[in-house]
Amino acid sequence: EAVSVVSELQKFHNIDFKKLPKDLKKIIKPKSRGSGFDYIKKSVSGYLTIKVLPLDAKNNKKELLHKVLERRLGVTDFKNKITSLLQRLEPKVENDSNRGVYIVHGDMAANNLYVFDDGEVEFLDLEWVSLFKNKVVAMVYDFGNIRARSWKNKLFRDGLDQALLELYKSNGQEELGKVIVCLSILRSNIHFSKYFENYPWDKQKKEEETERRTIVEGEITKIWDFNF
Repeated sequence: EAVSVVSELQKFHNIDFKKLPKDLKKIIKPKSRGSGFDYIKKSVSGYLTIKVLPLDAKNNKKELLHKVLERRLGVTDFKNKITSLLQRLEPKVENDSNRGVYIVHGDMAANNLYVFDDGEVEFLDLEWVSLFKNKVVAMVYDFGNIRARSWKNKLFRDGLDQALLELYKSNGQEELGKVIVCLSILRSNIHFSKYFENYPWDKQKKEEETERRTIVEGEITKIWDFNF
């Protein structure tokens, strides 16, 4: 199923936008924060500077998310390290070979997959379809969403990572595959962390929310496993 998801994502992103019906093209818009690597930079930077009220808030006051994650993950100077990582990866993503017009699903999640008996999948719920002008960013967005939203299924998450890395390796783009997995983990898990840390405390205390928050935040540390 993980292999099928990755394969179908690549096909979906490569749909020829120019050949779509005019009425359909009119309603598919680029993402508001940008349509290339600028989207990733603006999004991650924006998420990290959102104020949240986690259970371990100091003096019961709101804190910047990057400070919360810095404390939780035990990573000093967390925000600057993320900024530095993005600067190193940008040239690998923002180049002529990756530019074009790519359709993204926009709401990739396990409950938006129809799984056939043979393991093949079909995407459902297309109301959030939009455009990016970089095929790597398109994959980072959709792949990251399905990966993070599968927080309760480590086997599937690991399968997604392996499937994507093997696909890009088979195409002679092993390094680019690693970049995509790294950025997917970074953007999506920070994105979802800002929600969990801002829930009312009675909800944050629930066992399932505690488990989800711990897993999602822990996934962020995997970005340091990649050497770029």
